[in-house]
Amino acid sequence: GIIAYLQPEITFNPYKGIQPAFNRRSNDTEFRVGLSLIKRDINVWGFSPELRYTFVKNHSSIDFYDYDRHLVEIGVSRRF
Repeated sequence: GIIAYLQPEITFNPYKGIQPAFNRRSNDTEFRVGLSLIKRDINVWGFSPELRYTFVKNHSSIDFYDYDRHLVEIGVSRRF
């Protein structure tokens, strides 16, 4: 079968210093959701294939630092 793993995260990043280009402080909030799919019934030397997808949205008090990011990773996983 397939094992699915979902991991949500929220990170708050208040910066102390002022950004000279914008003459203000940046306060960022990062929202991250990761999904891993592992196919455990395929097993080669103890390793199983894994597909990971991560979506990141950064919201900043300075619009220039707002971004969305998509990340796809293919790898292997081992159960201990």
